[in-house]
Amino acid sequence: MQAEFWWDWTKRLDVTLAYRWVNATSDYGDFSGYRQDPFVAQHRGFTTVAYGSRMDDKGRQWRADVTFQVTGPQRLPWTYESPEEYRRPLEAPTFVTGNIQVSRDFDEGQQIYVGIENVTNYRQSEPIVGMDYSGGLGDVQTVSGGAVSEDPLYDASFVYAPIFGRNFYAGVRWAFGR
Repeated sequence: MQAEFWWDWTKRLDVTLAYRWVNATSDYGDFSGYRQDPFVAQHRGFTTVAYGSRMDDKGRQWRADVTFQVTGPQRLPWTYESPEEYRRPLEAPTFVTGNIQVSRDFDEGQQIYVGIENVTNYRQSEPIVGMDYSGGLGDVQTVSGGAVSEDPLYDASFVYAPIFGRNFYAGVRWAFGR
């Protein structure tokens, strides 16, 4: 279920708020029955504020937008049978990420922009379980053309959030034939 509120506050300022609720469960067939699917946040929130200056007589304009997203807790796979140093919590924490971009439109089809992704600098710590495991990767079996580790202590599937920090970028857009 998703609810969204969009407000064109002025001719140049827009605000969007959204909330999404997901009830994704699976029957695991064991004693636990239905449980929330792993890596699926049941609650997500989203907000964007976008501004555009007045366009001058040559079509030039400043634009800026700020977006933030809140991702609620997510169930993580069971790791309590692993040695203590390779265990993970049963649930990922709530986290917030954000992006900011400022752009300048020049003549038709010409634009420069700068921005920041993951402005909150949120990073998941230790996304790979057993990365430092010194016992080796064990036997490797080929499945569907790819290599899959048989080592139960190595698991690269625990990524639930950004693993890279803040990212700055800049660029030029130039559309020809406009």
